[in-house]
Amino acid sequence: MVVEGVGSTMGLSEKKNLIIQVITGRWFVVFASFLIMSASGATYMFGLYSGTIKQALGYDQTTLNLLSFFKDLGGNLATLIGAFVSLILVARTIQFYKGDIYKRYRSEPVEVEGDTAEMKVVQNGGERVQDEAKAT
Repeated sequence: MVVEGVGSTMGLSEKKNLIIQVITGRWFVVFASFLIMSASGATYMFGLYSGTIKQALGYDQTTLNLLSFFKDLGGNLATLIGAFVSLILVARTIQFYKGDIYKRYRSEPVEVEGDTAEMKVVQNGGERVQDEAKAT
């Protein structure tokens, strides 16, 4: 089967469009949802594989109950810690955008003399470079 437009003859823009179409397409969403469902159900099936863990590792029922408790505790704490980290990131983002984040990229105009103007331009990681430009 030959698919037109796929292969080594594709240009960079065609490959980019194909990748965007695959990622934003409905089948990618179906695949991602199945992947999430398969991963999230493993914690609810502990009763199915706990017997195997008990035999393979030689655990008694008390140790197995302790393992189950910490599995549940980890799942619940991960949710709370994830929410806390999200709040911290939101607060830091708000604080970051309150300041002037483009300050070091702005030009500082200097007095105009005749038909030329000197400007100090911030370039190259903060070094100040003198540049002459025609005034308009």
